Amino acid sequence: MYSWLLAAALASTICFWRLLTRPARQPWRTAAGYVLATTLGVYLHFYGFLIPLAQSLFALGWLLFTRDWRIFGRWVLCGLAVLLLFGAWLPRTLGITEFGGWRDPGNPWSIPWRYLTAFTVGDAMPAPWHQWLPVAYGALAFLGVIGWWRQRRAAALLLLTLLLAPLTVIVLMALRNPDFHERYAIALSVPLLLLIAGGVNWPLFARRPAAWRWLLFIGLVLPLVSANGLALSRLYTDETLHKPDFRGAAWRIEQGELPGDVILVDGPDPEKVFLHYYDGPNVVVDLRPLLDADWDQVSATLAAATQGAENAWEVLYFHAPGPVQIWLAVNGWATAPSNHNDIRVVRYGLPGPPLTTTQLGVEVGPALWLERADVSADPLRPGDLLRVSSHWLTRDTAPDYKFSLRLATSTGEVLLARDYVPQNGFAPTPVWIVGQPATDQRGILLPADFPPGQYEVTLRLYDPATGIAVDTAQGQDIVLGEVIVMERP
Repeated sequence: MYSWLLAAALASTICFWRLLTRPARQPWRTAAGYVLATTLGVYLHFYGFLIPLAQSLFALGWLLFTRDWRIFGRWVLCGLAVLLLFGAWLPRTLGITEFGGWRDPGNPWSIPWRYLTAFTVGDAMPAPWHQWLPVAYGALAFLGVIGWWRQRRAAALLLLTLLLAPLTVIVLMALRNPDFHERYAIALSVPLLLLIAGGVNWPLFARRPAAWRWLLFIGLVLPLVSANGLALSRLYTDETLHKPDFRGAAWRIEQGELPGDVILVDGPDPEKVFLHYYDGPNVVVDLRPLLDADWDQVSATLAAATQGAENAWEVLYFHAPGPVQIWLAVNGWATAPSNHNDIRVVRYGLPGPPLTTTQLGVEVGPALWLERADVSADPLRPGDLLRVSSHWLTRDTAPDYKFSLRLATSTGEVLLARDYVPQNGFAPTPVWIVGQPATDQRGILLPADFPPGQYEVTLRLYDPATGIAVDTAQGQDIVLGEVIVMERP
């Protein structure tokens, strides 16, 4: 979408310039192109209104200096056509001003530097280029203003207006609502990069450039091309720079979901992006109403949403885990999360399938007493979810232990191990209350190629700093129960 917004801004600017400077050359074709490009820009994103806003300021200045009412009137007609085409959406656009955003507030006064950095080097530019190259681009933009001014003053004024007017509006908007993002204002990169191009070309503005001017030009271009080549390579190879992978998150769910599962989207409106990729049959629940809800409301909403489901799929993005994730960890059996470029997907087994309880009474170090464990009772198949619960009594403040659930053969060969912090990370052992019971529930997804057989489900506690396991009367691995794995049908 943002690539289209950039293209629409560039096309609108070109047609706008032709309307003013070449009124006799195919005027209606130019007018039609201007109307379509400008309308597309406004439709693509509400920040697209910055394009005609800046053009309006320049057109008024053009009228004051040229007194050419015919050209100005033609542009006004084009603007009315854009307004007519967009009119049906205007009330909804005005309603966006009430949206508070979902990101942490930013510093509005950092916007000019942030935008300069984003539109010139971006996040992909490696060090040390990333630190000083924006300064160089800023200097080139300043030289570009001088160069454009020498070539044609109106062109320099147009580029400055298209850059500075929207930037001022964006800062004012951010003072009111400090939720902003560089990509929203990608249209600003059009005048900025044209000014920078003017700065790069500055040595060649002479009618007959001398040899030293060509050498200076080449000396400017080669480092910029080299640096951008490095950035482009990193952009395509470094996954940390990739956008949130909604397609991968949806695919992960579609590969493992069962009929009757429920998908809980804890983030922005799933209609915006997630549902464009998810094609599965199950219900998708939008949890935005729980963003500021109290615990009772969270509990009631999630209990109703998950009623009758065997599994719940959590899709978490754009904020840290909170009450929703705590409720799911307490009331379900969390599996290992998958990360899709900052989108977290977790499958939770929900109550329903029978469990087999084993009384244990095992002392685990001086602080913890393992009373009993519950393990899935029914035979499982590869791809199924194994539910394991362990019930504890806290005798003293416990060290920071990590849990390791394992499936082992009768000979002790471990075929599957999953290490984690209790209750999906929400209840590390040092915070367990002395004298009170504690419960950990964990789910293990059996791999698709897991061999059939009868397995022991064992638990090991260990110090994550040293890897040293806790010795017990049963040894380092405590047998919690057994599970039978059948062949896939």
